[in-house]
Amino acid sequence: MKVQCCLLLPMVLLAGCVQTEAATPAGRAATPSGKPASETPLTLEKLLAKMQAADAIADPVRRCMAYPSPPGITWSQASIKARCELLAPAPKFLFDGAAAKSPVEAAAIFDAGFAALMDDAQASAATKDGRINRAIEAFSDAGALAYADKWLQHSARSPFAHAARGASLLAKARATRGSAFAQETDANDLDTAAGQAKAAADELRQAYELEPRLSAACALRTSALMLSAGSDAAIANGRACAHAHPESYFAAWTWSSAAEPRWGGSQAELDEVSRFLEANIARNPLHGSVLGRIKAYDLT
Repeated sequence: MKVQCCLLLPMVLLAGCVQTEAATPAGRAATPSGKPASETPLTLEKLLAKMQAADAIADPVRRCMAYPSPPGITWSQASIKARCELLAPAPKFLFDGAAAKSPVEAAAIFDAGFAALMDDAQASAATKDGRINRAIEAFSDAGALAYADKWLQHSARSPFAHAARGASLLAKARATRGSAFAQETDANDLDTAAGQAKAAADELRQAYELEPRLSAACALRTSALMLSAGSDAAIANGRACAHAHPESYFAAWTWSSAAEPRWGGSQAELDEVSRFLEANIARNPLHGSVLGRIKAYDLT
């Protein structure tokens, strides 16, 4: 199994750090040359030096935190910290489980590791959401399906095993579907991808029924439904998931994706997502990133 620190959904990386929030301009006093003070040769030279210093940091989270904001832009420290934490390495128990000598041992390691993430009393709900999503996404690889299958054989009632298998099946569906337009994709591939996505959605439904706190399962299911059941089902699931987990950046992101008119949603649905995010942004500063994405979509 190739354990990877990949995220549930695509992120925009700017200068090595996730910076997608609708940012707040800082004061931009003009210099005698007419250029903003934040864009003089001296300030840009200092900015470059800070970026180069950050590049030298090996740890991805510390490197992200050390990156300066672009000229004239200010993000809140809470927002930067939240998005930088998404770059943390996959939890060690995933590597330990993948290296286990037997499937029984691997299943025990995986179950214990996920349970510890879920029950961490020191972490906020938003932090746990990010960590669990990152761990589930380690199985979003075609090669991980065999590990998920073996895990499920020995932990048939494990919500995490069902979620891992769902993530693997969804990865296969996406690979089968490809990125071309439907009219440019073989009909058999479309049917196969839809079947794989349906199987993924079924696994993720079981995972969420077994553990209603597992926001990663319902968020991923929204994506699986977009490939299998269509936009109406995906939007309904996305809305329900976000309202059940208002702290979940991933639930909000998948709902907003399903709501986009180009995928069968509507502007009215996007507006509903925006109102939900504005009402719950205090629960997770990363909701600002989703709001920024929606505003950017409105401009296209």
